[in-house]
Amino acid sequence: MQGLIWNYISIFFLAIGGITFSFLIGLYYDAETLGNFNLIYAYYIVLSQIGVWGCHMAVTRYVSEYADDIEKVNTILSCAILFVSFSAIILGLSIWLICVFFIRDFLSGALLNALYSLILAVCFFSINKVILGYLNGLSKMKEYAIFQSLRNILIAAWIVFFAIMRIPGDRVSFCFAFTEIIIFLLEIPMLIIREGFRIHLSIEWLRKIVFFGTRIMPANIVLELSTKVDILCLSWILKDERSVGVYSFAILFAEGFYQMFVVIRRSINPFVTQNYKKNELGSYYKTVNNKIKRLGYFVAITGLFIIIIGYGILCLFLNDQGYYAGVIPLLIVMISIVANMKSIIFGNILSQTGYPLEESINNAITVIANFILNILFIYKWGMIGAAIATGGSYFIFSFNQKIFVKKRMKLY
Repeated sequence: MQGLIWNYISIFFLAIGGITFSFLIGLYYDAETLGNFNLIYAYYIVLSQIGVWGCHMAVTRYVSEYADDIEKVNTILSCAILFVSFSAIILGLSIWLICVFFIRDFLSGALLNALYSLILAVCFFSINKVILGYLNGLSKMKEYAIFQSLRNILIAAWIVFFAIMRIPGDRVSFCFAFTEIIIFLLEIPMLIIREGFRIHLSIEWLRKIVFFGTRIMPANIVLELSTKVDILCLSWILKDERSVGVYSFAILFAEGFYQMFVVIRRSINPFVTQNYKKNELGSYYKTVNNKIKRLGYFVAITGLFIIIIGYGILCLFLNDQGYYAGVIPLLIVMISIVANMKSIIFGNILSQTGYPLEESINNAITVIANFILNILFIYKWGMIGAAIATGGSYFIFSFNQKIFVKKRMKLY
């Protein structure tokens, strides 16, 4: 319970941080800068999943299983950090080479500078993600929540600093790299002093982590991509950074709402694995499901109305009344999230029980459907079409998850 409380505190700071940096960009810059920033953020999220290579999920999975064996836990973390350091460096070098030799002439100066800034951010983000997976696997949710909260708080703080120093809008994306470096410098002393971390390497564990990560990585890429498909498609189809800015500002609130359920997912992931190993997953699943039915939907619907009201209030402070156009898309996406909250909460049940490939397949189907629906609906209805397509993808995910879980674990 204490871990869950800490995670909801982190969600509060996550929401405040995310809303603040978008609000500040909208206030001190303009909707076009906000649209460009969120487009770069979409690329950053997807590239980061390639850099971490699914190893953070492997760490959560295996650390949960061997939580009482300190030496084995240290070996798992050491091997994961070693591999993601290598993969992130290779990715960063690849991004630089592609930008310099292949697509330089097709990119604006602002977009090119932003992509360069992502190289350093991705390297440190990948390592930080593995360390957070380690904390999650040990159910150290207080520490996990603090570092998770710190990311968006620091991003917001850097944007405030950039705004005060009148840094051009095309350099705002450097906040990602600066933030990840600070988090890394704070995590290392915590690991060594508080957790007693010592480096232990093992070829066997390195192989297991890479094998697991490779199978789950497609799931993570398409899962993150599915939350950004609408923004990317709006940018490609409408070619209107202002519309992208308005829509992305509204959808940020939906993403914060979605994170409420991700917090619960992270909290139950270790218990899903542990109960599965004890052949007690059925009873645990039923217990969580009953709590969702009794209390979850009421809390979610209440949160939905609070967020809609909060969005409207923040729009009052922006100089551009065009942000009110985001209310309908926001409402559509949040209703879809509420309707599929159980599937979101159990979103990692397949990987946590040893079926990462099935989770990857489900996520791949979801993002492909999301992409196709966005292409079709944006041409017809613009921002509202993007919201309908994104909302529909949650239903597709839930439907496929039910099939896989029922087949593998006889649940539902």
